Amino acid sequence: MRLFVVSHLLQFHQAVALIKKKSWADCKVVILYTKRNYDVPSSIKRAASEDFPGSLEFLELPDDFNRVSIGNMKLASNIYGNLILTNGVSGLYVFSFEGHYAILCSIARSSGASINLIEEGTATYKLMRPKEYLTRPTFYGSLKRSFVEVFHGTSIFDLVKFIRGIFVDLVRLPILIYKFLHSIYKSEYAQERIAKFCKTAPSSYFSFFKSFDSVYVEFPGLAKRIFHFNESEEFSVQSSILESFDFESYESENAVLFLGQRYPIPYKLYSQIIVETLLSIEDGSETTFIIKPHPKEDPRFLSELLSVFDILCPGVKCIILDQDAKVPAEKLILTYRPKKIVSIASSVLMYMSKHVKNVRDNNLDLICISDYAINEYKDRLTTDCKHLIFSHGNILKNFPNIKFI
Repeated sequence: MRLFVVSHLLQFHQAVALIKKKSWADCKVVILYTKRNYDVPSSIKRAASEDFPGSLEFLELPDDFNRVSIGNMKLASNIYGNLILTNGVSGLYVFSFEGHYAILCSIARSSGASINLIEEGTATYKLMRPKEYLTRPTFYGSLKRSFVEVFHGTSIFDLVKFIRGIFVDLVRLPILIYKFLHSIYKSEYAQERIAKFCKTAPSSYFSFFKSFDSVYVEFPGLAKRIFHFNESEEFSVQSSILESFDFESYESENAVLFLGQRYPIPYKLYSQIIVETLLSIEDGSETTFIIKPHPKEDPRFLSELLSVFDILCPGVKCIILDQDAKVPAEKLILTYRPKKIVSIASSVLMYMSKHVKNVRDNNLDLICISDYAINEYKDRLTTDCKHLIFSHGNILKNFPNIKFI
């Protein structure tokens, strides 16, 4: 049996597309989910049509399954060992290769199954810059986190209430010290060190699984710089949309499409970044700005975005597309055929970099504004947010035909 392991709807569509393309039989798709995202199994159930070429299995995991802990490592070994054994897996197909997925791949490899990687998006290529992503828990970081978790809110932590509160806290000090030491023991740093010493998990758990029998990705050449594999095939749902379409389209000389992403930025500031950046790229007087928001974007942000558009550029035509329509960005691009596609760091830019000629005969600008957003608004963005934007933008620097401003 070929076993596909997915964790969200896009991965499911990728898996189904590959199964149909290869005309494979005896396939099962396992959907991983937690109590925090019950919408995943329900959305996939709706998407699985009657002609779905295989069977489905839903597997619930603990909410903190990605957290480094000996308990999670052992649980992953038990869950995935049972999954591989009961399904008689001959080939495993995964989108992720880190953490508990590395344990899954190692177990499947030990059982004699082939291990195959399917492209997920820019995340597949992130380890071309391993220093930015292969960060392991540190002693200082875990110590700081444990101290904040246990002592936050006490006078020992903020030192402002001084002697008056210290007496009360000293009575609780033995309990707090016990909790503090226990928290350090349970920290990801300590759990990783103990797990390595006891060999609780395969070594790939602490980095990533990188040896596959085959990979199905859009850019095999780039994947070769990260993974080891015997065979490769160019494949992605996005490319199949871009290469073959049979719906009416028209070329808009003055359309600029902005592809939204979610970042931990206050709504007003994020709206200003988008509007001011778009106006710096294109004169708004004769331009139609088309905004495709992230599917899970908060409606309050979209209201704020429209408000900022009205304030900064009244009279400029701005279209915010319906979130509920769930139309792939690639279809929107082929429908509107804009002259520019702008984003902070959307993976759609990665796919479009290979298919520019399909849209406007190479007369299309793909613009990534990650560097611009960081440099122009560095004093108003948090350090974590700037690092997140920087790392996303850096991935796209490995692909052709993308301009950075």
